[in-house]
Amino acid sequence: MPRTRTRHIVALMSELATLSAVGATRPAPRCSEDKLAQVCGDVAAVFKRAWGRGPVRTTAHWAGPSILVVMLENGHTEAERTMRAAGHIQELLGGRHLLQVLIEDDLKASVARILGLPVVTMLSATRLDPDLSAEIFVLGSNGSDGRPAPCQ
Repeated sequence: MPRTRTRHIVALMSELATLSAVGATRPAPRCSEDKLAQVCGDVAAVFKRAWGRGPVRTTAHWAGPSILVVMLENGHTEAERTMRAAGHIQELLGGRHLLQVLIEDDLKASVARILGLPVVTMLSATRLDPDLSAEIFVLGSNGSDGRPAPCQ
């Protein structure tokens, strides 16, 4: 991994830890279950369009006032399972990372539209065993106090 990219990832992780620590004393935005379900549905739909198959289960959880974690379970395609069985793990993860980069703008736009809050950045992670991916959205502010406003 290039050195500048490593520094960028370390900086993002540090920022995420700081945001999480600062927000630990504040409650998560008040979003209806319908809004979180809509986020899950839209995120799964973006993956389905890009991969040809979406996850079997998608859930969304608040990890503080400005961090939303969307978990995608059992979303790998048959082709990815074949690559894994043949031992092509790095190629599989590299391809999945590339597709995640390509759909990042669509994911951020969907979350921002549904919650009514800007998405500052997002982080993606994938594991093969178990078949699990996470999309972590760091939300910006619409409120005058610098905190995310409730999305209702």
